[in-house]
Formats: sequence, C-alpha cells, structure tokens
Amino acid sequence: MMKQMVNKAGSEYVMWIVIAAAVALVAMVILLFIFREGTGRLATGLAECESKLGQCVPIGECTGSVTKTFDCSSPDEECCFTLQKQVS
Repeated sequence: MMKQMVNKAGSEYVMWIVIAAAVALVAMVILLFIFREGTGRLATGLAECESKLGQCVPIGECTGSVTKTFDCSSPDEECCFTLQKQVS
C-alpha cells in the first residue's frame, strides 16, 4: 500500500514537469516570433547603402570605391563611397 502512494506522488511531479515544459515551449515560440520579426526589419536597415553614409549611383558612375556589401533600392545602382574633405 505504501508503494502505491509513492508512485502516485511521483506521477504528480511528472505531470507538473510536463505542464511547465509545455508552457516554456509556448513562451519560447512566442519570443522567437517576436524577435524574428524585429530583427528582419533591423537587418534591412543595416544593409542599406545610405545608412553607411554611402550614395547609390548608377552603375559605372562612381568616382570612389564601390561595394557590393550594401544594397541600393534600384538594381541599376551600386553603393559608392567617396572620401570628402572635412572643413575645420
């Protein structure tokens, strides 16, 4: 009889562990969805040429250095960086 009571108490703990794991899994999926959406917009902003102080110019018209790392809105343009003297 004592053995049956111990097994019943043990099964209650297992049930709470399963419930806690399910709640944690749901919370993790919700957080993943929230951060995935937010970082998608952030990554788009970080990849833009103008956000890095470059200029989108028509292909072949850059007088500085061209990079393919950053994106321009038009496929006919490339990201151009030119050195400018700072006036003090």
